[in-house]
Amino acid sequence: MARTKIDYGIDLGTTNSSISRMENGSPIIKKSTSGSTQADTTPSCVSYNKKQTNYVGHRAYRILASERLSAYRKQDPSLINTFEEFKRTMGTDEERACKNMGTSFSSEELSAEVLKALKGYVQDEEINAVVITVPAKFQGSQKDATKKAAELAGIQHCILLQEPIAASMAYGVDVQSIDGAWIVFDFGGGTFDVALMRATEGIMRVIDTEGDNFLGGKNIDYAIVDKLILPYLFEKYSLNTILSNNEKKENLRNALKRFAEETKISLSPKETAQYEILTDEPIGEDDDGNEIEIDLTVTRSDYENVVMPIFQRAVDMLKALLQKNQISGPDLKTILMIGGPTYSETLRDMVRNQITENINISIDPMIAVAKGAALFASTKNIPDGIKEVDKSKVQLKLVCAADTVETEEKVGIQVLRAKTDGEIPEILFVELNRHDKGWGSGKVGIKNDAAILDVLLESGKPNGFSVSITDEKGTLYQSEPDSFSIIQGFKVAGATLPYDLCIDAYQISAGKQQLISLKGLMKNQPLPAKGLGVFLTQRDIRPGNKEDKIKIPVYYGEAGTNWNNNELRGEIIITGEQLPGMLPKGSEVELSVEIDESEMIKVSATFPYLDDEIVDDVIKLGKLPALSIDSLNNRLITANTTLDLMEEDYPDIDLIKVEAIRTDLNDISSLLESGGSDGDTKNQVLGRLCKCQKAIDTLKDIGEWPRVVGELNDALEGLKTNSEQFGNEKTSQIVDQLSNQVRTVIQSNDQQMAVQLTEQIRSISFAIVDQGAGVALEISMIKGFDDNFEMHDWKDRNQARSLINEAKAIINSNRPTKDNLRPIVSKLYGLLPNVQEGIGPIDKDILAK
Repeated sequence: MARTKIDYGIDLGTTNSSISRMENGSPIIKKSTSGSTQADTTPSCVSYNKKQTNYVGHRAYRILASERLSAYRKQDPSLINTFEEFKRTMGTDEERACKNMGTSFSSEELSAEVLKALKGYVQDEEINAVVITVPAKFQGSQKDATKKAAELAGIQHCILLQEPIAASMAYGVDVQSIDGAWIVFDFGGGTFDVALMRATEGIMRVIDTEGDNFLGGKNIDYAIVDKLILPYLFEKYSLNTILSNNEKKENLRNALKRFAEETKISLSPKETAQYEILTDEPIGEDDDGNEIEIDLTVTRSDYENVVMPIFQRAVDMLKALLQKNQISGPDLKTILMIGGPTYSETLRDMVRNQITENINISIDPMIAVAKGAALFASTKNIPDGIKEVDKSKVQLKLVCAADTVETEEKVGIQVLRAKTDGEIPEILFVELNRHDKGWGSGKVGIKNDAAILDVLLESGKPNGFSVSITDEKGTLYQSEPDSFSIIQGFKVAGATLPYDLCIDAYQISAGKQQLISLKGLMKNQPLPAKGLGVFLTQRDIRPGNKEDKIKIPVYYGEAGTNWNNNELRGEIIITGEQLPGMLPKGSEVELSVEIDESEMIKVSATFPYLDDEIVDDVIKLGKLPALSIDSLNNRLITANTTLDLMEEDYPDIDLIKVEAIRTDLNDISSLLESGGSDGDTKNQVLGRLCKCQKAIDTLKDIGEWPRVVGELNDALEGLKTNSEQFGNEKTSQIVDQLSNQVRTVIQSNDQQMAVQLTEQIRSISFAIVDQGAGVALEISMIKGFDDNFEMHDWKDRNQARSLINEAKAIINSNRPTKDNLRPIVSKLYGLLPNVQEGIGPIDKDILAK
């Protein structure tokens, strides 16, 4: 059957994947066809044997457990030629070496093999277009990689859909009416999403999202390994060699993972009180040559002590999402529990006790996303360029709503004679019948090759219709398409921006480089979207000079934060070669940034100074570089050092928040130590580090303002004192004017202006003293340098001592003047450490605002 709508939805999961197809108006899961049993889901696992044959799914998953055990016994990681959980490294340079194939595979290449396997479950037609779901908090590079995987799998047209929307669509067709707010709590094998959804008059939209791309069932598995199984082994066996070697320890952790998975699954139901971990055969030998076996009883209490902190991270994100949107648990229509780990009664009870009793576990958490993706796919057209056409059939053009909140809709039908081979009778009739046989149109004449029919829809579900074309004798003519569907009960508003889309620029008012959002491109803005902003150049751009450039880095992130803690989507560079004339420093640049539904980004820069010259470009897709353990350790050290300094510099800092951040940093350090050789763990560490650094920056901004205000008030008080002692009527007027400015700046919370005003007041204060005190000012400075000599970190101690002695000699000779002491004072200040050292220079190539 030639399709006009995509109709295929794929849940490409971290641990399991599935594919669904619309059939007669309903989403149907296409079960796996490999092995003796069919299943709704397929493990996202790919294996390569020595004959260079690959396996995907259940067989590959069984091979992986065996390979991991062999790799540990022989301490040879190259024996592992089976791969899983590669979704967590999508969009990075991370590759997995495969000895059997003599090469390494990227996450996109491995994901493509899973997609090929899913496509293979459909035997009756070729799949060229699909909807693939992604976590709501997936970053741009991860989405780019997903599209690349689809391309490698031979999929010509791929639409990405956020998983919470897919889950909500599956939920929406299972209820009679959908209205109000609800939560999609999607705890998958490798990622966690929580989305606040709302339907108003049947129109469904995403309100806000939170999540963690490195929080999922895998974290639970390794927590059970690290906190239950490994301590048991280290207590029973001599394993110092493994403890002292990260690679050997990682081999053992991987070999034990299957036992953790079995434990997790067995203790998810409430009725199971304990689980026995028993090995059928030794997993290896310890340092003393003793065979290592496991006979460990894990009680429900043991299990919950390990998993509850992980589950709590997810629940806390849900709480934060509700608090940010000023919604309480009882206000929610329901909480949809999606993903394998939500089978856990422990997690369900935590959500019930902390949020609301009203959780929905009626829909299958493993296949709801795939079904919802197929429903969404039924609303999207296949592009004409890849649509299969059988011209021997009567070609039709159907025009109707894909989804609606109405119970009646109009359907337009046009006969395309020019696109049909063979004879077509002049007189034709069309008949539409709903698949449930609850409604039919009867035969309706087609006049001038067109007809408009009113169809009756059954409420709250997809409605499938057959299309029959006949002539006046009742002869049936096959047509394309010969069916269509309309979803009744809700309309989907579409995807939204998961983060602010920002420009990295120098924020003049804040006095620092940070991400600046554009109006129209804030988080949760429906796509497609467009943002505008006016910026300033920080340097002259000479025409024809390629060394003069303007950099426009575009980030997914949070406005007001440091670029280093967010994801770079790409960068546009404009050089003097692209401009027709001189662009002076401080010239305006009008930026327009557009992002479409597939999150492709176009940047346009208009230069009013150059008669509205426009330069535009499209952000190029790229991958994130692989991370090193050293770079992550350095970031951890920097974060902890910054916290220590903040406690010293900001006496009013919130110590509870400081300790919370420090606890997180300690957890991250332990995570890096236990699994840092794993690329997925390193990405997880980076993500959590960035969150901590943002929290540190927020505390720093909060703590900095009281210090800045204090320095400003101190400078003003010093000015008043000096004016009274050395000034006159004119200086008193200046003091009054500056006092008013100080009050205004403090009320406006303008930190950069406060710093500038402080410097201005100090300069005026110094000038008053300088003029009124005469040479006594310089003598006082020399005495201060002499008395506190050991407290200063001089650049050249000998030269400083020599200058002070020279000045003291002048003073003792009773011939001190400003002219002979001022140069010495200036030289001494020059020998003090530069207070700006350690602060990175401002990048003059970026724009300012």
